[in-house]
Amino acid sequence: MVLFLGTNDLKERYQRSPQQIADAMRDLLEIIDRVALEYGCAFINLGEQITSSKLDGYHLDPESHQKIAALVDEKVRKLVKV
Repeated sequence: MVLFLGTNDLKERYQRSPQQIADAMRDLLEIIDRVALEYGCAFINLGEQITSSKLDGYHLDPESHQKIAALVDEKVRKLVKV
């Protein structure tokens, strides 16, 4: 399963502060990490590996997409021992 959380929570209509969003994301990542470990699922926290584009601060640039591909490739190869 791939879960890719974006920046939709930053929309004004949700009336959340950046701190509230950051805290909620941190809590969610802890839960995902714990569940993945409990059930033996592979997990890559891309938030520790990549950053948003310097152009708009939201989207990923081509280099980040390439890094994601490399990280997923490495993880899958370890899982299937290729």
